[in-house]
Amino acid sequence: MHADQRLGPLLTAKNFKWSLANGETILFWEDWWIGDAPLKLLFHLLYPLSNHKLSTVESFLSIWSRAPRNPSIWISPLNHELSLLEDRLDSILEKVT
Repeated sequence: MHADQRLGPLLTAKNFKWSLANGETILFWEDWWIGDAPLKLLFHLLYPLSNHKLSTVESFLSIWSRAPRNPSIWISPLNHELSLLEDRLDSILEKVT
């Protein structure tokens, strides 16, 4: 077996973490740019409620920084449990902004 054949399965997006730079080309929820996995996996209960599933990091952070906990970010109002997850997401994003 050639080295290329052994490495092939390892060369997938799930094995690479993006370097953020200005965040204009990295998807906020879909790409792995912070934490241990893409945010859609880390916050799998919030992700389906997002109105901004395909927003870039730059775009989402711009919306978030203008009005954290803005109801327009979410498809429906968040219950108490989801509000706690939103608090956790906010604490992560504070480190980036």
